[in-house]
Amino acid sequence: MTTLLYTLCFLPTTLATIGVGLSPSGVTELFGNSFGQPGVNATYDYIVVGGGTAGNAIAARLALDPANYSVAVVEAGSFYEILNSNRTQVPGYDFYSALANFVGGSFESLTNFGLLTAPQGGYNGREIISASNYMGYARATVGTFDQWSKVVDDDFWSWDNVYPAYKKSCNFTPPNYDKIDPSFNISYDPSAFESAGGPLQVSYGNYLGPYGPYLEESLDKLGFDRIPGLSSGRLIGYATITAAIDPREATRSSSETSFLQLAAQNSKIKLYPQTLGSRVLFDENNRATGVEVQTNSLMSNFKYHLRANKEVIVSAGTDQPWMALSYKVNVTTGTQVAAGNPEVSAARVEEYLYNQTGLLSSIGGGQALAFEKFPASYRQEFSQSTRDFLDTFPSDWPEVNYLSLEYGSYPSDLGPNDNYLTIGSALLTTSAQGNLTIQSADIADPPIISPNWLLDQGDQEQAIAALQRIREIAFNSTIVEEEYLPGPNVTTRAEILDWLKNNMSLIYHATSSCKMGASNDTTAVVDSRARVRGVTGLRVVDASAFPFVPPGFPMATVYMFAEKIAESILDGQ
Repeated sequence: MTTLLYTLCFLPTTLATIGVGLSPSGVTELFGNSFGQPGVNATYDYIVVGGGTAGNAIAARLALDPANYSVAVVEAGSFYEILNSNRTQVPGYDFYSALANFVGGSFESLTNFGLLTAPQGGYNGREIISASNYMGYARATVGTFDQWSKVVDDDFWSWDNVYPAYKKSCNFTPPNYDKIDPSFNISYDPSAFESAGGPLQVSYGNYLGPYGPYLEESLDKLGFDRIPGLSSGRLIGYATITAAIDPREATRSSSETSFLQLAAQNSKIKLYPQTLGSRVLFDENNRATGVEVQTNSLMSNFKYHLRANKEVIVSAGTDQPWMALSYKVNVTTGTQVAAGNPEVSAARVEEYLYNQTGLLSSIGGGQALAFEKFPASYRQEFSQSTRDFLDTFPSDWPEVNYLSLEYGSYPSDLGPNDNYLTIGSALLTTSAQGNLTIQSADIADPPIISPNWLLDQGDQEQAIAALQRIREIAFNSTIVEEEYLPGPNVTTRAEILDWLKNNMSLIYHATSSCKMGASNDTTAVVDSRARVRGVTGLRVVDASAFPFVPPGFPMATVYMFAEKIAESILDGQ
């Protein structure tokens, strides 16, 4: 099979499969029927503002219900597969796109709205941009949902009740060793997935780097346990990363290629791309009755109203601090591709297009994805207040994770035989509480975003410990020759903290700006079924409604969250 990717095409490469055709009853179905008409007022049962991960998922579930509800999706931008060439469709390019945002590039300028944080004191005044996620799929833990259900005072969010929704959202493909490598041994729990499966494709991709076994050996030395995957409610230990990749074509599986395409082919859902939801409309009883929207075109800006008979669902979107260290290694990695070596790059592209294998068919890392609570030898360096704070988290909630990547920051004078590896870390139990403030009532004015990372002493202590732990993992392997970043001259705690303030970034896991809470929580924006307090007919359904940042990779939990709220709506709640 040959994977065909087009840099420029008239119709979206995935939505085009809806195309023109005949229904089973002989009725002509047109591709254009999937889109609402700009500038024309219309009425639907449900209006979903935001065609991202949660928005497309909940819109699809409502539209596909046997009750035949009319559903509209209002999306201010467009879809990854259309606007960014192959950068966000080919898994191996995904990190390029994110890295470009990390260093101030613009690979995703057409799908990333370019929202910057305010200058961050803990990051030495730097501004950080948001971006798309890395496709990693890892569910939160059992204890996370014991905490969640307690915080929002609703057993609807217990592990036993959310686990089926996790399963419902995705279709899992076991590792294909013929394409990956017969010598690899990937441990996973098949009971964590349904045999029928949901729309989202979850797999291991078709490539794992040769450095993986060496890092696993190091993790074994340091006392990490190998666990059967990252989807059974357990994270502490290490496993091979699963990702939102369709292994058949080796392409990114997004909410558009999975949920939205399914709904467009099997329901009357209407899409409004390039359309900004400027304000929610209310009646005299504080009931949300619709949305004022604006569609931009080359000729004019259409401003009009979409009315909702039942509800308006806001899924318009909302990060964890992240560090990365780079090492020179004695095994072949994807360094030469990242450095632009034309011969190596051409070979990798051919391997990808004709066999759906090789470096470009996966996210370029994560064979040994590890989670842990900091070991006692590290905790003893923490202040008592930091230890007390960490003790408030459930026993199965990891404090930090470690992710290996074949891409990263490498020397400009890279030699043809040089190979490097990056090991990154994300902090999962920071005490920093950010804030998001509007500048005006005009949706066109960007909000002021202040995550407030690395201002708290406890967060600084954890960040220093994470960097030291990365070094321990790296130098306990047999492949690391030397450290490139930050290098051997950064050794004292003060030097490490200074380097972190100048180099630490984020991993695009923002949540809780409209957090969920119990009825007596005065800081909560929505109740336990995502309904906005003080009004009716309005919900917030995306990561911004989480009561806190869960461990794992939030993407998996966002899909589950959309499934659960769709379930609640369809049950009349």
